Amino acid sequence: MDKWDDFKFLCFSQDIDQEIIEACKQFVANDYHIANNWSKDTHIVSADLGYSECSDICSVENGLKEIKEIILMSTLDYDARGRSKQKILKKRLIKNPSKGLKRVVLKTYWLFR
Repeated sequence: MDKWDDFKFLCFSQDIDQEIIEACKQFVANDYHIANNWSKDTHIVSADLGYSECSDICSVENGLKEIKEIILMSTLDYDARGRSKQKILKKRLIKNPSKGLKRVVLKTYWLFR
C-alpha cells in the first residue's frame, strides 16, 4: 500500500471525500495482493479482477468518475418534507461502504499503481 496516500490525494483533487476512500482501505489492502498476483502474467486494463461491476473501468479517470457516481447515488435522498438526507447517508457510507464502491475503489487503485 505504498501509493495509497498518492491515490487518496488524487481522489481529493477530484472532490471525492477522503473519509469514504479511507473506509475502503482495509478491503483494498486485503484484495489488492490477490488481484495483483492474479494478474501478474496478464496485466490487462480490461481485467475485471473477479468482479463484474469492474469490467467497464479501463482507466483511472473512468474509475474516479464511477466512484463519484456511486457516492452520489448512495447519498442522494430526501425525507417526506423535502429535506436532504445527504449528511446522514454520508456518515452511513463512511461507517459501512457498499461492496460495489469498495470493488470500484480497488480496481481504480489497481489501475493507478
